[in-house]
Amino acid sequence: MNKYLSIVFVLLFVACGDENPVNKPVDVIALSSDLEQSSSSENVQSSSAKKVVSSSSKELSKSSSSVRSSSSAKVSSSSSSVLPSSSSSASLSSSVEILESSSSVQSSSSAVLGSSSSEVLSSSSVAISSSSEASSSSVYVKICGPEPSTVSLEEVFENQGKAAYPDTSEYQVKIYINSPGVLEMNFGMAILTAGPEKSITTVKNSLVQTETVRNNGRIKVTDLKTGKVLPSSDAETNLMDFRQFVGTPEDYSGVTFEDGLWKLSPKDDAGKILYYSACEERVMKIFYVSGDTVTTMNYAYFDEFADFPGTVKSMNLERSVYLRDAAMRDYIKSDSMKVFMDWSLYRIKQRHLLPGKLFDI
Repeated sequence: MNKYLSIVFVLLFVACGDENPVNKPVDVIALSSDLEQSSSSENVQSSSAKKVVSSSSKELSKSSSSVRSSSSAKVSSSSSSVLPSSSSSASLSSSVEILESSSSVQSSSSAVLGSSSSEVLSSSSVAISSSSEASSSSVYVKICGPEPSTVSLEEVFENQGKAAYPDTSEYQVKIYINSPGVLEMNFGMAILTAGPEKSITTVKNSLVQTETVRNNGRIKVTDLKTGKVLPSSDAETNLMDFRQFVGTPEDYSGVTFEDGLWKLSPKDDAGKILYYSACEERVMKIFYVSGDTVTTMNYAYFDEFADFPGTVKSMNLERSVYLRDAAMRDYIKSDSMKVFMDWSLYRIKQRHLLPGKLFDI
C-alpha cells in the first residue's frame, strides 16, 4: 500500500505542479488489493448516497410540484436568500467534508428550493445547491461586436485583473483528476483568503487530508490526520488563482491575432503563452512548457448575471509528462503520462474581517 501511495502522490504533484517528480526513481508495483478495496468502499458509499437521494425525492414530491408552478424569479429570489443564512453558519473545513454528499443531492435540492426541503435535507446541502443556481445563467449568450484591430498589453492585464475573486473571500471547488489507466479521483478543495498574500487551503479525500497556510511568502503544511507539519513542497496549489501564471505586461513582447484569440508571446522562451478574448475581455487559455511537462489550461468565467460576474467559473487542465524513469514507463506502459483535471467553483462568499491568528505560521 505504501508503494501505491507513493505513485498516487507523484501523480498529484504532476497534476498540480510544474516540476517533474515523476521522473525521480520510485518503487513501482501493480495496483494492490488495497486500491480495489478502496474503490469498492467508494462504490458502496456512492450507492448509499443514491438511495438517500431517491428517498428524499419521494418525500419531497409534493413540495417539488408546488415549486415547479412558481416563477423562475421566485426560485432565484429564494436561492439568494437561502445562501447567506446557510453559508454563514458553515465552517471552512465542514464545507469540504460534505462535498461528496452535497454533490449527490444537489439536483434534488435545487428542484425544491423555497419549499420545506429543510425538513429532509441539511441546510448545508441546500446552501450549496442554491449557490450554484444563483451564480450562473444557463441561458445567457453574449453577443460580440466586431473584432478590434489590435489590443494592448495594458488593456489585457487591466481586464484580467477583474477576474480575480474578492481579496477576502471563502470558496469551495470541485476537482476531478484523471490519468487514464492509472488514477481517477474526485475531491474538494476549500480556500479562505484574507488579501492576496494570506490564504488557507484545505483538501480532504480518501488519500490526503492537508491544510496549507500561506502568509506573506511563508508556508505551513499540516497533515490533518496526524497533526504533523509537512514539507512546504507538499503545499497545495490553487489553480483557480490565475494570477500566479499570467505575470505582468512587462513579461510579454507583443500581441498577435491567432485562431480567433489574441496571443500574448512571452519575452522568455520558458514563459507562459496567454490567449485573450477581446469579446470576453478575459484570458481564455494558458500554454507553457516546463522541463518534460507540457501544460494547457482553459478558463471559463461567470456571466454578468452571476453574483460575482466575470470571475473564474472553471478551469480545465491537460498535461503531458515525458517519463525518464524506466520503472515508471514500464508501469504506465508508455513513455509519457497524460493528466486531466477539471476544477469548478460551486460556492463562494465574500468575507470581511478575519482574525489574523487564523493565518499564524
